[in-house]
Amino acid sequence: MAVGADGAPVIDPMKQFKIGPLFGDGGIESFLTITNSTLWMFLAVAAVTGLMVVGMQGRAQVPTRMQSVAELIYSFIRSMV
Repeated sequence: MAVGADGAPVIDPMKQFKIGPLFGDGGIESFLTITNSTLWMFLAVAAVTGLMVVGMQGRAQVPTRMQSVAELIYSFIRSMV
């Protein structure tokens, strides 16, 4: 944490939006650099995939609550794409 001239901590709220490499310096010579943005996108895809797998496991004539949520998310993503 950065400290100001008077010794008080300096809070920078825009730092959370800075995209930077998680490992190494992330120079141009590296072919694949994993950034914090890449990590959160991977976690979002894994969460949606997990919800779809769990929600669509037991397909029934009358959908369960989890199946209804999975179908709503599927239709939302399909309409966006």
